[in-house]
Amino acid sequence: MKRLLTLSREIRISHFFYLSHYAVHTMLHGKKALVEKYRNKPGAGKSNPSDNNPEDDFYKKWPRDYFSKQNNPHLAAQLETIDEGVGMIREQLEKLGLSEDTLIIFTSDNGGELRVTDNAPLRGVKSELYEGGIREPFLAFIPGVTPSNKVIDTPQQRIMISIQPYVNLQVLIKKITRMLMV
Repeated sequence: MKRLLTLSREIRISHFFYLSHYAVHTMLHGKKALVEKYRNKPGAGKSNPSDNNPEDDFYKKWPRDYFSKQNNPHLAAQLETIDEGVGMIREQLEKLGLSEDTLIIFTSDNGGELRVTDNAPLRGVKSELYEGGIREPFLAFIPGVTPSNKVIDTPQQRIMISIQPYVNLQVLIKKITRMLMV
């Protein structure tokens, strides 16, 4: 990523990078230190290790707390790792002087998985057409355009499907800007 960003800056070309994290898909295995961090938080989810892992080996399938439905420490650890990765990308963009010309989109492909989370108060889970299965986060950051702490509570159409046809990022930026002005 660093090399590609440096190259695109040096030869002054527009670029599009797509980074798809696999981290929050099951099997959930966050970094051990982060899982421990979230296990120690008040209200952390609890569950027993699976029958196939009675010794609670962290590196085997389904260790302790893996199946906790709320405040899952394994899921939280993986989300923090994704957050760190996005931060590293933003830091590199800053270092290379590309941050002011970069649109960053963070989204997901579906709702939460039934075995490791609870989508309440939404009905449904991943692979279902109820709101809990299809409502996704969508965050867009455009320097100088997106206001701080702006939240749109009205569900939008499936954003990733609607942005795929855009070849011209300026058109996409205008579309997102219009959404933000609602």
